[in-house]
Amino acid sequence: MSVKVVGKGRCKIIYKFDEQMSTAKSIEAEKNIINKIGIGDKVIFDLAGVKYITSSFLCMCLKAVRRVSIENFSIINTGPSVERIFEITGLCKRLNITKQYDLK
Repeated sequence: MSVKVVGKGRCKIIYKFDEQMSTAKSIEAEKNIINKIGIGDKVIFDLAGVKYITSSFLCMCLKAVRRVSIENFSIINTGPSVERIFEITGLCKRLNITKQYDLK
């Protein structure tokens, strides 16, 4: 997982994840993410290259939304298999998900 912080005060924080977000990786990532984001920060989860997520990752997404609000949370660069999981769970309708997004 890599982190890019842009801005001061209310930050834009971009978290880029690895190929698979297993339960263990998701729990570890959650420990490093949830308590570090501030209320009002803009948080982006970049899933470019992620091919597998578990329910623990989905829970982390929901915890991040509760912390910063839905307007300040986005998931970008979802591949077909990850996008399908968001569709099956119905979270594609509750979260801001973008299939392709260029951070340049």
